[in-house]
Amino acid sequence: MKVIIRSIQLGAIVDYAILFTERYKENRQTLNKKESIVETVSNVTVSVLTSGITMATVGTLLGVISTAAIQ
Repeated sequence: MKVIIRSIQLGAIVDYAILFTERYKENRQTLNKKESIVETVSNVTVSVLTSGITMATVGTLLGVISTAAIQ
């Protein structure tokens, strides 16, 4: 069970990194470095928070209702 959960977490982190990197590269074409970072964080925050909150909620619910012990 731990392996499955860790694999999902790793996949989500990689997905966030790709999203952030791609958005930064797009912004960097028209903005300087500092403006690009600020704009990128502004652009991806909602997506990352939504996904993160969903994963945390589902993980908590699984922990509450599951009978399998996670060590």
